[in-house]
Amino acid sequence: MKKYLFFLVLIAIISNVYALDCQYQVNNPFWKEDINFYENGTRLNYDVLTVSEIHPGWKSMFGNGNLNFRLNNHYLSEVNVTVNYITAGQLYSQNVVIVSKGYVTITGPTEHFDESLISGFIIHSPTGLEAKKENLSFDNYTCRMCPSAGNFTCLNDGQNCTDSLQCGGNNCIRGLCSNSKVCFNNDCKCSSDEIQCTDNTRCVKKNSVQLGFKPICNIQECITGYTNKNGACALKNGEPCSISDDCVSGICNIAGFCGNEKVVPCEPYGKLNCNNQSCLAPSTKNISEAYTCEFECKTKRGDGNVCIIALEDEIFRERTKIYFRNGLIAFCAVIILIISMKFAILPYVRRRKEEEEKREKAEEDFEQITEEIRKLNEDKERLENSISNLNKENEKLNDEKKRLNSELIKAEEDFDEGLAELKRREQAQIRELNEKKIGASKEAEERIKKEVEKRRQNYQEKIKELEESYNNQKKRIDSKIKENTIRSQKIDGDIRALELKEEELEHRERKFNENNEVYWKNKALEDSMQKNNLIFNEKGYLVFKDNPNNYYHVWKYMDYLKKRGEKLPSNVSIHHIDRNKYNNALWNLIPIESKVHDIRNGESKFGKFNHNVIETYNWKSGIRELSKQLNMKFKDFPKHIQEEIKKRGLKI
Repeated sequence: MKKYLFFLVLIAIISNVYALDCQYQVNNPFWKEDINFYENGTRLNYDVLTVSEIHPGWKSMFGNGNLNFRLNNHYLSEVNVTVNYITAGQLYSQNVVIVSKGYVTITGPTEHFDESLISGFIIHSPTGLEAKKENLSFDNYTCRMCPSAGNFTCLNDGQNCTDSLQCGGNNCIRGLCSNSKVCFNNDCKCSSDEIQCTDNTRCVKKNSVQLGFKPICNIQECITGYTNKNGACALKNGEPCSISDDCVSGICNIAGFCGNEKVVPCEPYGKLNCNNQSCLAPSTKNISEAYTCEFECKTKRGDGNVCIIALEDEIFRERTKIYFRNGLIAFCAVIILIISMKFAILPYVRRRKEEEEKREKAEEDFEQITEEIRKLNEDKERLENSISNLNKENEKLNDEKKRLNSELIKAEEDFDEGLAELKRREQAQIRELNEKKIGASKEAEERIKKEVEKRRQNYQEKIKELEESYNNQKKRIDSKIKENTIRSQKIDGDIRALELKEEELEHRERKFNENNEVYWKNKALEDSMQKNNLIFNEKGYLVFKDNPNNYYHVWKYMDYLKKRGEKLPSNVSIHHIDRNKYNNALWNLIPIESKVHDIRNGESKFGKFNHNVIETYNWKSGIRELSKQLNMKFKDFPKHIQEEIKKRGLKI
């Protein structure tokens, strides 16, 4: 039975291999135990004994039936053999004699059937015939898997592909798998308007390469159908050309056609030979036009490669020109004088007026934005004060809550001490009565106990009243705290809305500043109160006319220190906080150590100060970068900067 099943499995595997629809396969062989037959030491190419017609046992209400199977003899003579078989997990043996080409039916002791039925054969006769149980290797071919797109079966040559990793031959050429670097079967499937390159790897368009350019792989790519000695698309002889490289012959003759000779007769083309360099049409150039050969001029007269008038015409023209010029000069001088007086002044006046209106409009816009920011800061400060007051009120309520809790705990402690004292007094009075042996001690004891119980009840009622009072006040405080919290959250929302509005205004302010450089320049001059003594240098800084190395913003800060009885150290630079070199307001100027501020100088312990990360015209951005890059705290800023930080409500 085992051998029978083995052959069924083997046949299925072989069928599966032949059924594989894949060109690229891998063999995963497996080992299988099998019985082989030998005659005088030589392995036979067929099985002498085979099992067939296996019938498992059965049980029913009508009776039982045991396992039985047929053992066939394919040998040329009678075989005497002991059959070892397994049923119900037990090994059984039975000796049988089978005639040549015959069979015997073997019935097992039970109805059980095992898939591995036959365990082995012991052949007694004929002599020299034997059965051996051996491990054999069997082929197991499967389709090779390719790594592209998650280990799918490799594509056969000629199948459609998008990636070489999909193909068993590791080549995807023009959308088809191939086992080499060329198209499958050397056929690139070119369209009707394409031709296949001789290397069999690609297709190129016919008539797609322009004159002067080299085709990729075939002359048919050229729109001209020809190539020159350099391999570039070229013209055949007789076709119009402009340069010699455009011709197959390598010669573009003087008449402008491809040919084998450079110099050819020009007359057939209605032209004349010009110095053996080109054929040119005669009498085609007007006066003042450049020529190559003089016969091109219609006047037949030229000078310096420019056509000029005929001699008699030139004399008459010169005389007329003198008369006209003298009269025209006098007339134009009068007209120009009148017009210049009118039109030279008007544009200047108009331009000054437009500049003044633009400056006034810019000042109004700037003042409006500044006023909106000021009101916004006032509203923000008012809301922040409201939150601060609410927080203080909540702190007071929490303190009151703690005080009430402490009073309740103290009352409970006093109650416990009072009860303990009543208990001690009760015991003391009872002992005193017992010691005196008073007859009415029982009645006195009861009276004392009632009095103590009454006091205990009084204490409990007081404690209950205290607890009720505490709970009522606690509810009131918690309600107030909750109300304050809700109000605080609403105010936080209002502050956030104000901050968003503030960001919008700052954005408008930056845009205004970026678009109004002229305004800032005029403002810088007006604010300086020294307009006539100052100019802007090539870097845009305001400097003194008599000393361009004297920067106005440095002078202004030094003047500020001088009024305070201080001096500017020699190792510092004056920095514009908002990077606006026109904004010389004192609150925009701050001294910084030169080796930190000036990029061209050496490193400090903080490194170089990076100006580029500051948003130009954004003062708050400048303050934040000073704090971040130079690790400056609020106390590190000069007093006039501290005042501006407080005024703007900026947190450091």
